[in-house]
Formats: sequence, C-alpha cells, structure tokens
Amino acid sequence: MDETRRRWLPDDEESVASRATAVRLLRGWAPFRVEGRLGRGAYLASLVAWHAACAIASGVAFTVVLVVVSIVGGPEALNAAVLPTLVVVAAVYVFGLVGYAVRRLHDLDRAGAWAVLGFVPVVGLVFAAYLLFAPGTDGANAYGDAPPRPMAVPVGGAPTAATEARLEAAYDAGRRFAERRQGLE
Repeated sequence: MDETRRRWLPDDEESVASRATAVRLLRGWAPFRVEGRLGRGAYLASLVAWHAACAIASGVAFTVVLVVVSIVGGPEALNAAVLPTLVVVAAVYVFGLVGYAVRRLHDLDRAGAWAVLGFVPVVGLVFAAYLLFAPGTDGANAYGDAPPRPMAVPVGGAPTAATEARLEAAYDAGRRFAERRQGLE
C-alpha cells in the first residue's frame, strides 16, 4: 500500500504544490459552500462548470425517470413523476448558483443576503452583470483573505517577485498538507 501511495502521491516539491493547487481549486468550485471568497475568473469558470454539470445530470435524471416510470407505472405514473424530478433538479441548480453568488459577494465585501437580488426579475440581470464584472476587494476583508489570483509568467519568461511569492505560498500550503496527511497514517 505504501509503495502504491508513493507512486500515486509523490512527495517531491512540484507534486505537493500541484496537489495544494488542486485542493484549492476544488474548494473554490464547491457549489453549496457559502464561506470564503470567489474572484471574477473563478466565478465565471464555476458558473460554466455548474451549468454544464447540471445540464448533464438533469438529462440523466430525466432519462432514468422516464424509462423507469414508463416501464413500471405507465403514462399516468409518468405525469406524476416528472414534476417532483423537475423540482429536485431545479432546487439543486438554484442552491448551487446562490452558493457561488454568496462567495462572489463576499469577494466584493458585501453580505451574502444580497444574493436575494438575483431573484428579482429585471434587477437580477443587472445584479448578474455586477457579479461578473465588478472587481473584488484587494487583500483581506471581513469575509477572509483575497482569493488566489492566476500565477502568470511574463512574456520574457522570468517570474515576477509577486509570482514567486505566490508560488512559495502554494508550495508551503502543499507541504503543510502533505505533513498533515503523513501524520494521519
């Protein structure tokens, strides 16, 4: 088991840093989480991924319901099964969108209760544009530290001091993650 773990989870610096980045990204994309902050780029990527995942999941759910209910119960049962399936799929979809909106509002240093504006017909469109285009607050605010920014390397190829600092912070976070993981064994 230890050899398999070493092969799949190597402990070199690059692997630890990449695992820390993956964990950070997965936590950022968690749809029902309402604590923390979500930057503009991560918000847009999360929305695209959430819409795609919900479209696929709802297609599968409706296909399964239609096939099973039509075989077992016939046309009368089909009408009774579609509405509950629709309600469950819609609730999951909306709760995910609200979770992303709350974290984006936290990045803008606003309370999560402002997400209610998304349900007002005309105001919701303006609110959605605001969430997509408004820059977040720099540094820490009342809702936590600033979300990580992309680590771009300039055209010349040499990383800047800020990029080096972010890479070092990602490495340290990955190292702490690996040490905690090894302490659990």
